[in-house]
Amino acid sequence: EKLCNFGHNHHMTHCQPESPKCCMNYWWDDASAPHGVTNLTWPSPDDDSSYLTDAFSRFLTQRRQSTQTLRGGPPAPFAAQILFHNCHKPFIGQTKNKEACKRGETCRPPMEGDEPYTDLELDYYACLTQLDTAVGKVIRTLEENGYYDNTFVMLASDNGPEENCHPLGICQRANDRPHRPVEGPGSAGPLRGRKRDIFEGGHRVPGIVSWPAIVGTESESGLVSWETVMTDDFLPTIMDTLGVKRPPEQRSWALDGRSIIPILQGKQWKDTKYGERSFGIGFYDAKTTLNYGWGFRHGKWKFIEGSASCIGEEGAPCREPQLYDLSNDLGERHDLSREFPIVLAAMQHRFKRWHESVMASRKNESKCTKSKELTLPPSIEMMEREGLFFEHVDAIADLS
Repeated sequence: EKLCNFGHNHHMTHCQPESPKCCMNYWWDDASAPHGVTNLTWPSPDDDSSYLTDAFSRFLTQRRQSTQTLRGGPPAPFAAQILFHNCHKPFIGQTKNKEACKRGETCRPPMEGDEPYTDLELDYYACLTQLDTAVGKVIRTLEENGYYDNTFVMLASDNGPEENCHPLGICQRANDRPHRPVEGPGSAGPLRGRKRDIFEGGHRVPGIVSWPAIVGTESESGLVSWETVMTDDFLPTIMDTLGVKRPPEQRSWALDGRSIIPILQGKQWKDTKYGERSFGIGFYDAKTTLNYGWGFRHGKWKFIEGSASCIGEEGAPCREPQLYDLSNDLGERHDLSREFPIVLAAMQHRFKRWHESVMASRKNESKCTKSKELTLPPSIEMMEREGLFFEHVDAIADLS
């Protein structure tokens, strides 16, 4: 086990059932599986991100060659999801990339008066360099096989950087060194919170799309949009591209995502003037607790109550219902709940309706027969019990 330098936090996990001890990654051969998929056909190198890009390169080259041999013409379409380990814990970068960072070739030097980068920071930045190199190889593979111009490529992280900033979600160097937090490597910039937080730093991440045949451009640097796009949008976007409809028996089911094709073309979503969206945030587990929190977004407004980095006694500010205007306060520093109580009530009401929709999906639309019922947050449950919700609250709240 001590020889494992990958897997999850150096532990021997995801092992073959017949092997009590192993040092490997995630999947193994299973002839009984629908596709017999394994990512262990070749040994994982020190740069484990290169393992995935090498596998993708082989897959795409073989697909192009086989389809062109069988039918001629352009290579056949494909779909691939490449889930890089970088930059997830543990951070284990190659020595050459750490040295390049220290020399200032791939990293900006520390600010004047700051300490040199720590070993953990160097590992993290080396892993980031390896990820960048791997993504470049994916793009080159698409170009070499004639796929690039008409392939939808989206790069995004699943959450903010690891290690929370207790007790309020604001890191120690948030005001003067946001790029170099002492809590852990990786920066959420001006955002409050980090991984697992309901605050924006927990889940707001950059999204980069390449699709030359579709994506509009405003300049040589490409199109930039501040519309709120979620990973929930992947499926509707692909369905829209392919002209695929949901099966008749599923068309009444709730669907949180929407196609981002209009956004990629430099347009706005048709249903709202500014592309505003409504969606709930939370549910780390079926039981809602202030230790993980919950929230709701509608356009510029965000309701939040509790979060992973928010610790303290009941009544602590970040464990109470809060309201933020993200158009003026992306860092979530100024709680407006007292200034706009009707807006807060409307947002809580919308959270309740969204929660009911999620529960209806889990009960009536899920194939998981043992799906746990999500608990309603205590504060929302109390408001409902005491009759503090009114059906007209949305009508009187100005959410513009």
